[in-house]
Amino acid sequence: MIKFSYTIAFLLIAQLTIGQTVKVKNQQQRLKGENIDGFAVDVEGKKSDVQASLTRYLKEVGKVKFLSSDPLVITDATFGGNVYAKRPIYANEFGVRYNRERAQAQIDLTQQALDAVDKQSVRFINQGKDLTTKLANNELEKIRLEKALEANKLENLALKIRIENNKKAQDSIATAAVQIKKVKEVQLEKLRKIN
Repeated sequence: MIKFSYTIAFLLIAQLTIGQTVKVKNQQQRLKGENIDGFAVDVEGKKSDVQASLTRYLKEVGKVKFLSSDPLVITDATFGGNVYAKRPIYANEFGVRYNRERAQAQIDLTQQALDAVDKQSVRFINQGKDLTTKLANNELEKIRLEKALEANKLENLALKIRIENNKKAQDSIATAAVQIKKVKEVQLEKLRKIN
C-alpha cells in the first residue's frame, strides 16, 4: 500500500487577498508510529472549503483514504501519467490550485455582480427611454387638452350668448303674443256687434 501524508495548516482568515504566494514547507508527520516526511502548505479559507478542495484534488491523483488524524493515505497514485508504487507521494501543487480556485470563485462572484449591474443599467436605460416617451406623449396630450379647453370656453361663451338671445326672443314673442291677443279680442268684439 502506498502511503500518502499531507498536512495542511488551515487558516480561518476571511480577508480578500490581492496576490497570494504559496509557500511549501518540509514537515514530518507521525503515522502509525513511523515518521513520514511530507510537505505543508498554509492556505486561507474555511476548513470545510479547504477539505473539499483537497479531496477533489487528491481523487484525481489516486484512491483517497481518510484516517482519524490529519494525514491522508493515497493508494495507486498517478502523477502526470506516472504511477508511483511503494513511495510516499506529496500533493505539492494543491496550495497553488486551491488559491487559484478561490481567486476564480472571487472573479466569478465579481463577474456575477458586474452582470447584475449591467442588467440593471440596461433596465434603467430602457425605463428612462419609456419614461421620456410617456412624458412627450403627455405633453402632446396636455397641448391637445388645453386647445380643447380653450375651444370649450369659446363654445360655452357662445352658448350663453345664444341662451340670452333666446330669452330675449321668447320675451319679445310673448309680448307680441299678448298684443296679438288684444287685437284678436278687439276683432272678436267687432264681430259680436255686427249681429
